[in-house]
Amino acid sequence: MMLRQVTRPIFRRLLSTAAAPPAALVKELRVASGSLPLLACRNALVDTAVDGTFDVQLALKHLRETQTSKTKTKTEGRAMGEGSVAFTQSAFGEASGLALTCETDFAAKSDTFVKFSRELLNEFPKVVEGSESLSSVKLHSGNSIVESDAKIQKTWDEALATIRENMSVRGAFSVKKEGSYFATYVHNKQISDGYDDGIDVGKVGAVVELTGDVSAEKFEEVGKRLAMHIVAASPKYLSLDNIPNNIVEEEMNIVKAQMEAADNGKKPPEILEKIAKGKFGKWASGVCLLEQEHVADPAGGGAVKKVLKREGVDCAGFLVL
Repeated sequence: MMLRQVTRPIFRRLLSTAAAPPAALVKELRVASGSLPLLACRNALVDTAVDGTFDVQLALKHLRETQTSKTKTKTEGRAMGEGSVAFTQSAFGEASGLALTCETDFAAKSDTFVKFSRELLNEFPKVVEGSESLSSVKLHSGNSIVESDAKIQKTWDEALATIRENMSVRGAFSVKKEGSYFATYVHNKQISDGYDDGIDVGKVGAVVELTGDVSAEKFEEVGKRLAMHIVAASPKYLSLDNIPNNIVEEEMNIVKAQMEAADNGKKPPEILEKIAKGKFGKWASGVCLLEQEHVADPAGGGAVKKVLKREGVDCAGFLVL
């Protein structure tokens, strides 16, 4: 009985003075774990030691299992106001993107979080339902996506143990359309050495679907500028025809109410209706991509639809994460 008790983790720690892991191994485990606390790394080596022999890989597995459980308990319910987005780079035929949230900007900019975003985006297109076009894209959210795949769950748990913050999937998508060019842009891109996986990670990003009879270079040039415009101008709809009827009715009622209150019955109803339509049109041009003034066009070509026509391309849809 005495021997069994001594082999339990709590008693091994009490005996740690006589069987302390070398400092070099503790440091190696801390680096491998993504800078988890030194005491936690030391205890993990002690807890997994066999006949006085320390195994870093065994300790790392033990550490991630225990730390993940503790982190989930401690962080559940915490507010998540930061995060990052990851997009596959511009390409013909397909695109995918992922938005993750966390608690702090410090964590979102860390190498661990950036690497984590890349790894997840490489896996998510295999488990999320793809769309045929950006105009009808299905945006997936929630951590149920993580739980649907064992490999993704393992990657998630390992990152959670290292980052030690509440995290969630804010949105993920995958789209495939033969003949379309998907141009992507991320703002405040995180520069990571050693990566050549065709993925960009940043603070916010956009993807546009373009069609036309132009070169890949022209698609990339026009698409990149358009995606930059979208991030800056925040359009809600592609065109006037894409505004839902209930939104049109709601905005028209607001404009009419404002007009009637300011006019006090001085103008005929038909004049008020005409003015209201004009004001609504001005509002609509501010929220529809094709009607907005292109803020990233070097030629200063005016509305987005005019710039695209000049360049010989059409926009079939867009998405912001």
